Formats: sequence, structure tokens, C-alpha cells
Amino acid sequence: MNMTQFYRTTIALSLSVLLSACGSTSKFNRETTSTKSLADYDVIYVADFGNATTKKISNPDKFAIYKKSVDEAGIGFAEMIATNLEKTKNPPQVTRAAPEGTQTVLRIEGDITLFERGNMMAKLLLPFAGSTKFNASVRFIDQATNEKVGNISVDKNSNPLGGGYAASQTTNAFMKGAADKIAEQVELLRNPIEKK
Repeated sequence: MNMTQFYRTTIALSLSVLLSACGSTSKFNRETTSTKSLADYDVIYVADFGNATTKKISNPDKFAIYKKSVDEAGIGFAEMIATNLEKTKNPPQVTRAAPEGTQTVLRIEGDITLFERGNMMAKLLLPFAGSTKFNASVRFIDQATNEKVGNISVDKNSNPLGGGYAASQTTNAFMKGAADKIAEQVELLRNPIEKK
């Protein structure tokens, strides 16, 4: 391998690492002590997500605005998950209010742990500037027993290289993408594909 090929390979590997730094939504991690399957539940109740961010803002007015935006995102993210669950091929009964009665209910809840809207112009013009970030922990809980059935982790951040693609990456887009992946995971676990 000559030096030109070496440099090209090195640059290509570096770019792939940076491009992959946009984060992910994990697969469903089953709680090892739980005997429940997602297929056991008649109803899925999607609760609002809590605010577990730790951002420090000294200005009380700016902190209040930030807190309100995270609280609104917690409601919006739950709505997106519920909507995507209802669009699956074999949808469960989905509710946004805690159901009463004797149905077997799975509660999807969680917390937003990192929420940064970022700066569109900074991302457009400069690499490693104005990053957008959205992290959340998603918990699957047996409503009747409060037993944890499993979890999914969401870890999203805008492309660090900047440019038009990074500028288009918003917290709302990250939430929509994560909600879609969560619904896909639930659908697969509720309707496993039989191996031939």
C-alpha cells in the first residue's frame, strides 16, 4: 500500500467514525429477572416522559424556558411513541391515560436525560459547533406489579462535521426517529417471526 492509498484509507475510516457518531436507539434489553413477554399484554399505556436533565442555567428565566421545553418534549415524545405503536401491522390497544380494570397492561415510561436544541446556523457553518442532542431512557413496566420488563436507551446527537445534514438534525427529528424504532421493537417482540 503506497502513502496515497494509506491516507485515503485513513481519511475514509475517520469520516465513517465521525458520521456514525450520530447516536442510536438501542434494541430492547430484557430484564433478566422478568418472566413476562411483551406479547402477554393486552394494553400498552404510554406515560409522559420525565425531565432528568442536569443542565445548569444560572439565569432563572432562561432555566424556566429550558425546563418548559424539556417538559413539552416529554409529552411530545410519549405521543409519538403511542402514535407509532398504533400504526404497527398488528397494533395493541394503546392509551395515553392510565387504564382501569383487569386488563394486562404494559406501561412505557421514561426520562429525557439530555436535551440540547443546538444552533442551526453554527452547525451549518462550523464543524463541532452548535450540536443538537437528545438522550432518553425508556422503561417497560408491568402496570399491575411495577416489575421492570425491559428498557431501551436513546442516544442521539447531530453530525459533528456540520453542514446541511447536521443543520437539519433537530431534537424533534431525533424524537420521531427514536419513537419509530421503539414501535418497531415492540412490534417484533409482540409478533415474533417464526423461523422456518
